[in-house]
Amino acid sequence: MTPKRDTNPESRRLQVAAAAAIGAGVMMMIAIWAFPPQTPSGKPKIVTLDAVRLVNAERAAISGMLGANASRGDIALRMLHIGRSVKATVRKVAGAGTIVVVKQAIVAGSVPDITTKVLKDLGLPLHAPTINLAKYINQAPTMLDLAQYGISLRHRNARLLTDARKAAAKQTKERGRKAAENILP
Repeated sequence: MTPKRDTNPESRRLQVAAAAAIGAGVMMMIAIWAFPPQTPSGKPKIVTLDAVRLVNAERAAISGMLGANASRGDIALRMLHIGRSVKATVRKVAGAGTIVVVKQAIVAGSVPDITTKVLKDLGLPLHAPTINLAKYINQAPTMLDLAQYGISLRHRNARLLTDARKAAAKQTKERGRKAAENILP
Protein backbone atom coordinates (compact mmCIF):
# COMPACT_ATOMS: atom_id res chain seq x y z
CA MET A 1 0.00 0.00 0.00
CA THR A 2 1.47 3.33 -1.02
CA PRO A 3 1.04 6.46 1.10
CA LYS A 4 -1.39 9.04 -0.22
CA ARG A 5 0.13 12.19 -1.63
CA ASP A 6 -1.33 15.45 -0.50
CA THR A 7 -2.83 17.09 -3.57
CA ASN A 8 -3.87 20.28 -1.79
CA PRO A 9 -2.11 23.14 -3.68
CA GLU A 10 -1.70 25.20 -0.49
CA SER A 11 0.03 22.31 1.27
CA ARG A 12 2.25 21.76 -1.76
CA ARG A 13 3.27 25.45 -1.77
CA LEU A 14 4.09 25.23 1.90
CA GLN A 15 6.29 22.18 1.30
CA VAL A 16 8.11 23.91 -1.55
CA ALA A 17 8.60 27.07 0.55
CA ALA A 18 9.96 25.02 3.45
CA ALA A 19 12.36 23.16 1.17
CA ALA A 20 13.49 26.45 -0.39
CA ALA A 21 14.07 27.99 3.05
CA ILE A 22 16.10 25.00 4.20
CA GLY A 23 18.07 25.04 0.96
CA ALA A 24 18.76 28.77 1.28
CA GLY A 25 19.91 28.27 4.86
CA VAL A 26 22.25 25.47 3.87
CA MET A 27 23.64 27.52 0.97
CA MET A 28 24.22 30.49 3.32
CA MET A 29 26.05 28.30 5.82
CA ILE A 30 28.23 26.86 3.03
CA ALA A 31 28.94 30.35 1.71
CA ILE A 32 29.92 31.61 5.18
CA TRP A 33 32.10 28.55 5.73
CA ALA A 34 33.74 28.77 2.31
CA PHE A 35 34.10 32.57 2.23
CA PRO A 36 34.22 33.85 5.82
CA PRO A 37 34.00 37.61 6.39
CA GLN A 38 37.49 39.07 6.14
CA THR A 39 39.21 42.01 7.78
CA PRO A 40 41.90 44.03 5.98
CA SER A 41 44.48 41.64 7.47
CA GLY A 42 42.77 38.76 5.69
CA LYS A 43 41.54 37.07 8.87
CA PRO A 44 37.87 36.99 9.85
CA LYS A 45 36.92 39.32 12.71
CA ILE A 46 35.52 37.38 15.65
CA VAL A 47 33.94 38.77 18.84
CA THR A 48 32.14 37.13 21.74
CA LEU A 49 28.79 37.78 23.38
CA ASP A 50 28.12 36.48 26.89
CA ALA A 51 24.67 34.94 26.45
CA VAL A 52 24.35 34.05 30.15
CA ARG A 53 25.05 37.64 31.18
CA LEU A 54 22.57 38.94 28.59
CA VAL A 55 19.78 36.67 29.87
CA ASN A 56 20.58 37.56 33.49
CA ALA A 57 20.49 41.27 32.61
CA GLU A 58 17.04 40.78 31.07
CA ARG A 59 15.91 39.02 34.26
CA ALA A 60 17.32 41.84 36.38
CA ALA A 61 15.45 44.39 34.25
CA ILE A 62 12.18 42.50 34.76
CA SER A 63 12.83 42.25 38.51
CA GLY A 64 13.51 45.97 38.66
CA MET A 65 10.28 46.72 36.84
CA LEU A 66 8.32 44.39 39.11
CA GLY A 67 9.88 46.11 42.13
CA ALA A 68 8.85 49.48 40.72
CA ASN A 69 5.27 48.20 40.45
CA ALA A 70 5.17 48.60 36.67
CA SER A 71 2.09 47.24 34.97
CA ARG A 72 2.26 43.85 33.32
CA GLY A 73 1.60 45.51 29.99
CA ASP A 74 4.61 47.83 30.41
CA ILE A 75 6.82 44.91 31.38
CA ALA A 76 5.61 42.81 28.44
CA LEU A 77 6.10 45.72 26.02
CA ARG A 78 9.64 46.41 27.30
CA MET A 79 10.66 42.75 27.11
CA LEU A 80 9.14 42.43 23.64
CA HIS A 81 11.12 45.47 22.51
CA ILE A 82 14.35 44.07 23.98
CA GLY A 83 13.70 40.63 22.49
CA ARG A 84 13.13 42.08 19.04
CA SER A 85 16.14 44.40 19.14
CA VAL A 86 18.82 42.04 20.53
CA LYS A 87 19.83 40.61 17.15
CA ALA A 88 19.97 44.04 15.46
CA THR A 89 21.92 45.53 18.38
CA VAL A 90 24.45 42.69 18.34
CA ARG A 91 24.93 43.15 14.59
CA LYS A 92 25.34 46.92 14.99
CA VAL A 93 27.83 46.64 17.86
CA ALA A 94 29.83 43.81 16.25
CA GLY A 95 30.07 45.55 12.90
CA ALA A 96 29.60 44.32 9.38
CA GLY A 97 31.21 41.02 8.48
CA THR A 98 31.97 40.08 12.08
CA ILE A 99 31.46 36.58 13.42
CA VAL A 100 29.80 36.60 16.86
CA VAL A 101 30.49 33.57 19.06
CA VAL A 102 28.90 32.74 22.41
CA LYS A 103 31.54 33.59 25.03
CA GLN A 104 31.13 30.32 26.90
CA ALA A 105 32.23 28.46 23.74
CA ILE A 106 35.74 29.97 23.86
CA VAL A 107 38.08 27.54 25.59
CA ALA A 108 41.44 29.18 25.02
CA GLY A 109 42.74 32.37 23.54
CA SER A 110 41.61 35.92 23.75
CA VAL A 111 38.64 37.23 21.76
CA PRO A 112 37.16 40.73 22.18
CA ASP A 113 33.87 40.79 24.11
CA ILE A 114 30.99 43.08 23.07
CA THR A 115 28.54 42.15 25.86
CA THR A 116 28.88 45.38 27.88
CA LYS A 117 28.28 47.56 24.82
CA VAL A 118 25.25 45.47 23.81
CA LEU A 119 23.80 45.72 27.32
CA LYS A 120 24.31 49.52 27.29
CA ASP A 121 22.63 49.88 23.90
CA LEU A 122 19.66 47.78 25.05
CA GLY A 123 19.35 49.75 28.29
CA LEU A 124 19.92 46.69 30.45
CA PRO A 125 21.82 46.50 33.76
CA LEU A 126 25.58 46.15 33.25
CA HIS A 127 26.36 44.23 36.42
CA ALA A 128 24.45 41.04 35.65
CA PRO A 129 26.21 37.87 36.79
CA THR A 130 27.65 35.31 34.42
CA ILE A 131 29.48 32.00 34.65
CA ASN A 132 33.08 31.30 33.80
CA LEU A 133 33.26 27.87 32.23
CA ALA A 134 37.01 28.10 31.78
CA LYS A 135 37.57 27.41 35.46
CA TYR A 136 35.66 24.14 35.13
CA ILE A 137 37.29 22.90 31.93
CA ASN A 138 40.60 22.03 33.57
CA GLN A 139 38.92 21.06 36.84
CA ALA A 140 36.63 18.27 35.67
CA PRO A 141 37.27 15.27 37.90
CA THR A 142 38.77 12.22 36.29
CA MET A 143 38.97 8.77 37.75
CA LEU A 144 42.56 9.50 38.77
CA ASP A 145 41.47 12.68 40.56
CA LEU A 146 38.73 10.82 42.37
CA ALA A 147 41.11 8.01 43.33
CA GLN A 148 43.66 10.49 44.68
CA TYR A 149 40.89 12.24 46.61
CA GLY A 150 39.86 8.89 48.12
CA ILE A 151 43.46 8.11 49.08
CA SER A 152 43.90 11.53 50.69
CA LEU A 153 40.67 11.00 52.66
CA ARG A 154 41.91 7.61 53.88
CA HIS A 155 45.23 9.13 55.00
CA ARG A 156 43.46 11.98 56.75
CA ASN A 157 41.02 9.63 58.47
CA ALA A 158 43.86 7.29 59.53
CA ARG A 159 45.77 10.26 60.99
CA LEU A 160 42.67 11.48 62.83
CA LEU A 161 42.04 7.95 64.18
CA THR A 162 45.65 7.64 65.36
CA ASP A 163 45.45 11.05 67.06
CA ALA A 164 42.15 10.11 68.73
CA ARG A 165 43.62 6.78 69.97
CA LYS A 166 46.68 8.56 71.39
CA ALA A 167 44.46 11.10 73.17
CA ALA A 168 42.25 8.32 74.56
CA ALA A 169 45.29 6.35 75.75
CA LYS A 170 46.73 9.45 77.41
CA GLN A 171 43.39 10.21 79.06
CA THR A 172 43.05 6.60 80.27
CA LYS A 173 46.60 6.66 81.64
CA GLU A 174 45.88 9.95 83.44
CA ARG A 175 42.65 8.57 84.92
CA GLY A 176 44.47 5.41 86.06
CA ARG A 177 47.17 7.51 87.74
CA LYS A 178 44.56 9.64 89.52
CA ALA A 179 42.63 6.51 90.59
CA ALA A 180 45.83 4.96 91.98
CA GLU A 181 46.57 8.16 93.92
CA ASN A 182 43.09 8.07 95.47
CA ILE A 183 43.45 4.41 96.56
CA LEU A 184 46.95 4.67 98.05
CA PRO A 185 47.40 6.68 101.24
